[in-house]
Amino acid sequence: MTALQVERGAGTEPEPVVPLRRNWRFQALWSGAAASMLGTMVADTAYPLLLLAMTGSPTLAGAFGAVQFTVSLLLGLHGGALADRRDRRVILIVSDAVRVLATLSVPAALWLGRLTVPHVLLVAAVLGATVAYAGPVRMLAVRSVVPPSQLRQALTQDEVRVNGASLLGPPLAGLLLGLGRAVPFVATALSSLYALATACLVRFDGRPGGAGGEKSGSMLDGLRELGRNRLMCSVLGVIALINLAGSTTLLPVMVLLRDNGVRRKRATAW
Repeated sequence: MTALQVERGAGTEPEPVVPLRRNWRFQALWSGAAASMLGTMVADTAYPLLLLAMTGSPTLAGAFGAVQFTVSLLLGLHGGALADRRDRRVILIVSDAVRVLATLSVPAALWLGRLTVPHVLLVAAVLGATVAYAGPVRMLAVRSVVPPSQLRQALTQDEVRVNGASLLGPPLAGLLLGLGRAVPFVATALSSLYALATACLVRFDGRPGGAGGEKSGSMLDGLRELGRNRLMCSVLGVIALINLAGSTTLLPVMVLLRDNGVRRKRATAW
């Protein structure tokens, strides 16, 4: 074998794949997304409790989640379409920056004694919008920093992020709220700041369509494709009902626990 043949053979050898745990770009993006998700779960519990303490109205307390979910739902299609047409990394950085400013405004208003119900509901709308625009980009960013052979493992780790944040968020919100009225909102702002830092630090292919030259479609293409798949429609319908049941149960339970606590105190006083 000649030296030229050896050189050509060496050039055709595939590059070794770095283990996912050592892929710092993926792990950094994942940790930022995990911090953002945990902050969202803390906020979903802490903000209704704050509104309940401010107004005593379960209706206004539930309005936070309703506003956040409605805005996220309405802007979700546009968020996905925008990720197909604009620089995804810029969208992620802008969304996280807006989220940081919105979450910081709440503890600042609390310390100044200027927090109002419209302010909290405006923050709910902003948080819903950032979820709609940053969510699709985070999913696409995973494909940019992970080779196809590790994509399943990466998505599995990402699912752990979602479920772990859902489990830890509500009890952590209650714990932080017990330390001080502004503490959970400061923690949410810090988690958003960390997510912003990772988005600025990690570089990934944010070009529309990616390196594969995928063509971007219209906002309604996904809905048309979904409408043609009865199985996916059924699965998404069941998931939506489960999420709706879970989200509508948490606040009434908190109100009942609060009322029972008040009754016990009164009974003890008598």
